Amino acid sequence: MSNKEIAATVKDGARWQDLEIELKGLVTPSYDTAILSYEARAKRQNGEPYAALVSTGYAKRDGRWKMVFHQQTPQA
Repeated sequence: MSNKEIAATVKDGARWQDLEIELKGLVTPSYDTAILSYEARAKRQNGEPYAALVSTGYAKRDGRWKMVFHQQTPQA
């Protein structure tokens, strides 16, 4: 998907409620990369609970951390 297509999937008001994040791990393969692993729990806008294991990767570019990877694996 292009950046424009991804941005179009985000709708106003479709936000998580009562978000809780528990860090599970941090890996720094090099001085300018980092991968966070965490468990996220929240409620959807309709009140339905949601939980996922999440990994997010970052790269440092021009002195700033930029997200370069993100994935979620929903939990039952």
